Amino acid sequence: MLKIAVAIFVLFALCISIAYFSWLRPAQLRHEALSGARVKTHVQVAAKHAPDGLADKVAARPTAPAPDATGTLEKIRDMLVKGVPEVCGMSEIEAALFMLSGTQSDKAATDAAIAVAAAQLAQSEKPGDKVLGLRLQSEQALANMSSAALERECGSNGTCRNNFRVPMQLRADAVEPLARYASQSPDFGVLATAAEMCQGITIGTCTALSFGAWAQREPDNAVPWLLAGMAAGARKDLAARDEAFSHVTINSRFEPRVLSRAALFQSPSVRAQSPLVQGAIAVDIVSTNAVDSITGGATALLRYCSNENLADPAKKASCEHLVESMLTVDQTTLSAVLAKSVGKRLGWSPARLQAMEDENDAVFGLMAESEVDGNPYSCASLARSNQIVGETLTVGERQWAQQQLKASGRTPAEVAAAFRPKLAAFVDEIVKRGEAPSKK
Repeated sequence: MLKIAVAIFVLFALCISIAYFSWLRPAQLRHEALSGARVKTHVQVAAKHAPDGLADKVAARPTAPAPDATGTLEKIRDMLVKGVPEVCGMSEIEAALFMLSGTQSDKAATDAAIAVAAAQLAQSEKPGDKVLGLRLQSEQALANMSSAALERECGSNGTCRNNFRVPMQLRADAVEPLARYASQSPDFGVLATAAEMCQGITIGTCTALSFGAWAQREPDNAVPWLLAGMAAGARKDLAARDEAFSHVTINSRFEPRVLSRAALFQSPSVRAQSPLVQGAIAVDIVSTNAVDSITGGATALLRYCSNENLADPAKKASCEHLVESMLTVDQTTLSAVLAKSVGKRLGWSPARLQAMEDENDAVFGLMAESEVDGNPYSCASLARSNQIVGETLTVGERQWAQQQLKASGRTPAEVAAAFRPKLAAFVDEIVKRGEAPSKK
């Protein structure tokens, strides 16, 4: 689980980086940027944010050589002679190829399991499960349509591919089933999901589904007003921005309505997969949850609580109430990281800020301890790490960590102190192997 814990750690660094520019971009570019947060190249971001000059190590590392077929066969032969570490569900040769290629899992099996789960969830009578299924289907439809359009319009033209933007009509078509359901649902969580998916789409049912529409339906919740204000600011509508923010100052309730994906991970089609495929789906879910936290209001609060706004007594008081509410309602480590940034601006004590950092690092440290036999790909370690993901999806990462700490009798500072050298050593190892991308 060390690799998964580090992946989660660096994903949050990536999300924080996105947080500072996502609301400055046009809606479609913002969607593409947030979708890009699900890529697997987390190491570069880890190096930028890790301690002890690891960023410089990444920048100076030697370039990894191109794959050599003969060399790969020799490595496989050596591994078979020395003994291949267990990769749950694989033969020795399959495990050797897996270890050498860095392949996480069978993508086809992963996509198929999610597609089956999405279809089942979309038929549910529960609003949360149904909207999750519809969103998963919308995401898959958009990915398929976008890929087809890219190939049709650009082929192998590199410049065209780099500049390609998904046509609005394709986005509207992909989201339409979700939008139609949301337009008739009284559930605020359904409306919040649709409002996010419909951002920047000005045709079809999406035209009636916006953060502003959500705010009108749930006026005592500061989150939709924050999101509506940020969206208005991004399109240079300062009057609408100021109007939305005026509601933020009189509402201290922070309810982000972030879509839970616990039902996806617990679905029969996912649970029927091998532990390795489940692990790949788990990482994808955790990644997507982090991105959802960004679009669910945490980043909007970070940007709203700017130094400029904190000079206004009413806005400062609003920020003080909202950040405390966010820490209570949102049990993700990402929300705590963003809350810490706001806390620095509000003048929180160094002791409180350090305690927050220890608590977050303790989450990753506890996750890393799931490698029950020192091998992250063994059946035992994968079973434990998948169990942890299921538990954190249910109660939230920080609450899960509090439960684990209470049971073990340790403090967050103790677990965090033990984890930080492991994080540094792990990043240092992959830098030496030449696997980390250059620092740009």
